[in-house]
Amino acid sequence: MKGLALKITSLLLTCVLLAVAACKSVEQSEALSSYVGTERIKNYQNTNTCPASDVYAPRTAGEAAEVVASAIASGKTIMTGTRGFKSQIDAACASEGQIQVTTENLKAVSIDVDSLTAKAGAGVTLADLNESLTKVGLSINMISEGGFFSVGGMLGSGTHGSTLRQGASLEEYVTAVTIIDGKGEIKEIDNAEDLKSLRVNLGVLGILVDATFKVEPLKKVKATLVNGSDANFAEDVLKLARENYSVSASWFPGISKYAATVYNFVPNDTPGDALNAQAHITEPLLNAYRVMLPIAYGDRTGGISCGLSNTRFGLRSNTFFTENGKKQDNPVGWSHKMQYFTCNKDGPCPWEIFPIYIGGISIPSSELSNWIVEAKKIHQAYHKFLGKVCFPLNGIYFRFAQASDAHIALNEGKETVFIDVEYSLNPWNLKTEDGVHQVNAVAQNYHVYQELVQMSLRKFNARPHWGKNTETAFLNIGKDQFNKWDKFLASKSKFDPDNIFTNDFWKRVEGTSKDKEILTDECGIKGTCFCENDSHCKNGLKCQDGLGFPEIKVCRL
Repeated sequence: MKGLALKITSLLLTCVLLAVAACKSVEQSEALSSYVGTERIKNYQNTNTCPASDVYAPRTAGEAAEVVASAIASGKTIMTGTRGFKSQIDAACASEGQIQVTTENLKAVSIDVDSLTAKAGAGVTLADLNESLTKVGLSINMISEGGFFSVGGMLGSGTHGSTLRQGASLEEYVTAVTIIDGKGEIKEIDNAEDLKSLRVNLGVLGILVDATFKVEPLKKVKATLVNGSDANFAEDVLKLARENYSVSASWFPGISKYAATVYNFVPNDTPGDALNAQAHITEPLLNAYRVMLPIAYGDRTGGISCGLSNTRFGLRSNTFFTENGKKQDNPVGWSHKMQYFTCNKDGPCPWEIFPIYIGGISIPSSELSNWIVEAKKIHQAYHKFLGKVCFPLNGIYFRFAQASDAHIALNEGKETVFIDVEYSLNPWNLKTEDGVHQVNAVAQNYHVYQELVQMSLRKFNARPHWGKNTETAFLNIGKDQFNKWDKFLASKSKFDPDNIFTNDFWKRVEGTSKDKEILTDECGIKGTCFCENDSHCKNGLKCQDGLGFPEIKVCRL
């Protein structure tokens, strides 16, 4: 009994000491100058709210290193993801009760004109980086269609634009990075082999503090709009992509049409200072979409959504470029202002009115014709069964890239077509939680979207875009989709041997999540699983074979 009493006393003392250590750790953690407080950060559309976590906003590499040291001392994990992160999934979210680092204070920019390089903090947006560069006659001429993406977010997810003439993604221009690794050490890395993992890193190799990029002289481009029947769409759009500097194309299969935007460089003294104003949608048009999209949900024939597709086709077939507020039919302007857009300062972004979801995948360009054939089968099958299927936002969107050597880039090792399936959520069927809209609706044409994505994953071994899709597309991916996956995992072990940089998203990707955490009621509608039985669906939908690709199952009538 005496021995037992001693053991109990020793155990209690150990527990007390551990509790004291934990308290000290929390005190130290909250004492860091970069500590913001406990918070649930949210994405740009308020459709994804991260779990509650301790939030830090370091201003320097030293402060970021302190955060990592504090996390190690307290046994917590870390993920980097700024408020309003430009993704619809939880890749940037820290796990419940862990540590969230935001990059909002990492915004330093320095430019070396002689070496044609620029260093930018992880929180610098593409628009802000190019604004600084243009003051000295420089730019990064092709990266993305959104100027609001941050350097850290773009290198975390492989954000891209469209060109077969030079690098289509920001990662292609990286020459060095500064990170805080899993030991809390500041590392400045410029060797090519390590950069192959760090250039697209998912936030799981460390805290990216800044990156150095190759830049080039500022250039002007001219935009031309091309549209037509989709009878030979694959051949038409590939020809456009190979014969021009940059091409992006919207395919509207429900109305058998496509519209493409084509860019080519012109001499810098060519008159014109146009800008891409595609997100500067007028208030009357926004109001029309606000009214018509919800009504389209109750239209089983697809007539209304296809009518909206015709409207959108018309908008993309006519100029969305302006100069001094006036539309330009033959727009010429500086590449960075023409190729990416920002929202109208005098009005809301479209996605603030009606939330948008995007399913992004990539396939080799050599497979595009076969993919189009399969996609048409799916659309035609649903047309016969449920009425026309139309995606009234950007249709199905196509962009192009040369092969990359970054280990988990979407275009690693092969010339690639990026394919985005854009669809809307019902703005009449949202619930409010803590003043924030939370998605509580079956997305329009969601069954078709899921069939397209699963067909792409199963038949074409497609790679899912790291910043888009629903969670289902990332379950246990790796070696099958990415040839250099083992090399990326080796870098993970090198830079983060104790797995400090992890979250729920990474656990799903690496296959350590358990089925009970994934296969839950209504998960097939929420986008957290591909359905396996009817309990994974709702609203009278059943888990059934796909109509156009019966090898998979979807929630449908």
